[in-house]
Amino acid sequence: MKTPGREERARLNHTPAGGETVARYLITHPKGQQGEDILVEDPDLTLTIQGDWAVLTDPHGPCLVLPAHAGATITRVDDEAEE
Repeated sequence: MKTPGREERARLNHTPAGGETVARYLITHPKGQQGEDILVEDPDLTLTIQGDWAVLTDPHGPCLVLPAHAGATITRVDDEAEE
């Protein structure tokens, strides 16, 4: 699976037909560190902090786990539902 580039991320809009908000988290790494920016999205996505770990979970369990020492920034960037 290809990670979307910055321009592709800006065009993403996958709001479900029911109009609910899709949880989207943009994970960015500090300059000079390995790792690409990642956009994770799911209507049922939850972010929790467990010890030194950031854990993104959906109804099936953990989807992505990041250690605090990685220095990544996690930003919620979901779109509001259209009325």
